[in-house]
Amino acid sequence: MVTNMLNMKKADIASESGQGPLKDGCLVTVVKPWLTWLESRGYSPATITVRKESLRRFTEFCDSIGKGRCQDITAKDIEQWRLRMFEAGNTTATVEQRLRSVRLLFKWLDERGLLFENPTHGLTLHRTPSKLPVVPTVGEVFRLLAGIDTSIPVGIRDRAIIETVYGGGLRLGEVTALTADDFDWDSGLLLVNGKGSKQRSVPVGKRAVRWVRHYLTDARPALLGRKDDPGCLWMSTRGETLSSQGISVRIRHWIRLAGLPKKYTPHALRRAAASHMLDNGASPFAIKEFLGHADMKHLSQYLRVTITELKQMHQASRIGE
Repeated sequence: MVTNMLNMKKADIASESGQGPLKDGCLVTVVKPWLTWLESRGYSPATITVRKESLRRFTEFCDSIGKGRCQDITAKDIEQWRLRMFEAGNTTATVEQRLRSVRLLFKWLDERGLLFENPTHGLTLHRTPSKLPVVPTVGEVFRLLAGIDTSIPVGIRDRAIIETVYGGGLRLGEVTALTADDFDWDSGLLLVNGKGSKQRSVPVGKRAVRWVRHYLTDARPALLGRKDDPGCLWMSTRGETLSSQGISVRIRHWIRLAGLPKKYTPHALRRAAASHMLDNGASPFAIKEFLGHADMKHLSQYLRVTITELKQMHQASRIGE
């Protein structure tokens, strides 16, 4: 009876994932349908890559101890894997990330009745205390912008990119994927394709719009030269599409020339946009929509920075002494 139920659940997964019949609880076999299921639920390629790599390492460990079936893996085996990862010199964050992938896989299997007992049921993940994110001040952002050499096409392009990242609170991948058609020139709004193919409309401000227009009129044609137009927004000096890596390199270049801390990254500009808006009275719910977060929990890092600055201002004013 139980065996028949398990076989039925396996057929359900095969149908759900499109991967065909599964082997009898083989760990290697169930990983691919689970990753396909994650993809169908809108998880980002980066997240799926992390999960895949974690489970590859877990599968190798299970093979080394002679356990290839999900039903044979015990809580003790998983704790042994945790110990081995630490012995190999992995950081706590890396170990916990890999264990989280394994726990999610077994939860998925358990929900479909493919396990007699979930070995990760009592698994405890020890989150490492996260450091407060580094956020450039308003003055530092303007120092960065002012230091860009806009007398050359590359400088105009880079100024337009940084203005757009900061003005719209964009992720690196989001600014890379932009097209000229995503800008509403009259309203100053920008259509952004975010994580999970979710679109949102955000204001970028008149200054960003002005610089992007300047780039399209005066810099992009010079960068394109006589080459065929690839149709992208941001052009490299070779007249080709500028990649995310290329944009990151250019932003870091200007950060360095402005004498700003090396720990400032392109993503720090996104954090700065959110933090500066919060400091000026913007609603956390509005910031959530602005950044394209699915829920409020992702906003905690920005709120923590604001509270820290508030405490510093309170202490500086000597209130309560």
